[in-house]
Amino acid sequence: MLFNILYVYLHIQSYIIKYQRMRTKTEKAVKLFQSGYLKEALAIFRTFRIGFTKEEQRTLQIASESLAGNNQFYLQIGIDTDSMITKSKEIIIKKYFSNERIR
Repeated sequence: MLFNILYVYLHIQSYIIKYQRMRTKTEKAVKLFQSGYLKEALAIFRTFRIGFTKEEQRTLQIASESLAGNNQFYLQIGIDTDSMITKSKEIIIKKYFSNERIR
């Protein structure tokens, strides 16, 4: 148990040190996305209002909340969370990585 707590603490500290040098929220979110931290990147992207349509904002919100553990709620009301997560990746890639393909 103590080992797990120490491991999580050290992981969080390395994460903080690595990403605290970012200047803007956009830079931070893009770097997180590139590094594979989709949950953390979406938590930032979902707060953006400029540059995203209402539909895109809603997709980012649902994907972020699904990854944060609320996917059962969306499944209960008939929303396919996996497709929302995929769509959110496509939205981010289209907006910030227009020359790259979806992974």
